[in-house]
Amino acid sequence: MPIGLLDLFKYVLIALIWLFFLRVIRAVWVQIRTNDLQRKEKSQSEFEVLSQGGGETNQAKKTVTSSSSGRSGSKRRSQAKSGFQVKFKRDGVGEDLIFDINGLTTIGRSSGCTISLGDDEFGSSVHARMWVDNDVLYVEDLGSTNGTFVNSGRINTPRPLSKGDRISIGHSSMEVI
Repeated sequence: MPIGLLDLFKYVLIALIWLFFLRVIRAVWVQIRTNDLQRKEKSQSEFEVLSQGGGETNQAKKTVTSSSSGRSGSKRRSQAKSGFQVKFKRDGVGEDLIFDINGLTTIGRSSGCTISLGDDEFGSSVHARMWVDNDVLYVEDLGSTNGTFVNSGRINTPRPLSKGDRISIGHSSMEVI
C-alpha cells in the first residue's frame, strides 16, 4: 500500500476520534443544561400540603402556587385562581389527593416533583407537567418512555384539558374536576 494512502487513513482515523470525543462532550453539555432548566422550573413553583381533618373522605389537599415575587423561601396560601383541580389516585394504593393547579405542576417519581408518583416503575423521574395558560389547563409529556395518556389516548404534544378528562401515567391516574 502506498505511504501516501496510509497517511491519509491515519489522518481520517484521528479526525474520527476527535469527532467522537466532541460528540461525547456535547451529550454531557446537553444533559447538564437540561438539569439546570429543570431546577429553574422547580424553583419557580412552590407548594404546601394541607391535611383535611374529619369528614368521610379523609382527603389531603395540596395547594400549588406560582412564585411571582421570585423569593424561593416564601410560602403562602392562595385560592385557586384558575379553578382547576386534579384528583390523583395511585392504582389501588392510599387515598385520593386533590391538587389545585395554579402554576407549573410537575408529575413524576422524583421527590422534587409537585405530584409524586412514588415508586411507580412505569413513571419517569420527571414524567409530565401541567400548567394553566389563558384559563386553559394543559398537560405535556416530557419525553417519557411509557408515555402519558389522556382519556386512553397517548399524547405527544401539549394537550388542553377540560373537566372530566382522565390522565394516566403508569399505574397512577388523575381526573380534572
